[in-house]
Amino acid sequence: ISIREDINAATVYMNSLRDHIYAESVIDDQPIYHSHQYLDSNALHFWLSKYQNTFFPASRTTVQYVPVFIFDFSFTEMMLLDRKKQVVSFPDMVIGVQTQEEVVRLPFKCDQIGITTDGRNVTREILGGLIQTLWGVLPTGNYWSQAHGRLETDFMWNVGRTPFGPFSNSAEFSFVQFEGIYKPQLYQLINQTISHVLEPLLNVQRYGFELYHLLGDYEYAEFVV
Repeated sequence: ISIREDINAATVYMNSLRDHIYAESVIDDQPIYHSHQYLDSNALHFWLSKYQNTFFPASRTTVQYVPVFIFDFSFTEMMLLDRKKQVVSFPDMVIGVQTQEEVVRLPFKCDQIGITTDGRNVTREILGGLIQTLWGVLPTGNYWSQAHGRLETDFMWNVGRTPFGPFSNSAEFSFVQFEGIYKPQLYQLINQTISHVLEPLLNVQRYGFELYHLLGDYEYAEFVV
């Protein structure tokens, strides 16, 4: 889909485009201002949700799908989501952006060295966004803070084999990601199995019995605990 030819795609793009102005240096006591454009991910999510049925026909089957929207620009200027990300994951979609710029500077440093990424290929970031959307796997740099009651960020864990974050180039999944994918499915299967087993036992009241009538003292105590 071309932004130049599709009015809805152009609407999504233009309504999500933002300008960031910052002072990069000072010459003769006068700040030198620069600006660059970026895309607001929340605005993109809103407008893509509104127009996504115009980009591809609505599915008539019961199969659920997760759309992946990639803005693939032909220019070489830097373009990111929210000024620091190439991909953002939402519960119902994944949004990415790539350009023809080989070296894109990110607002991060490691050992006082600026972090860059290849703006031409977001495959790695898309993998991370998909496992976050499909299975709820948190980025490796995020954790839940009980004290603050919110998600916090610790970039120390954003290295090595992880498709998340700017401090790794690996597209491989570590044990953490595989566990995050399979463990919820295993828990769901266990929960469904227990529910199917408990249902007939918990319905004995319809026949004038209580569960303790059918089980011995030890079995009943073990069952209810």
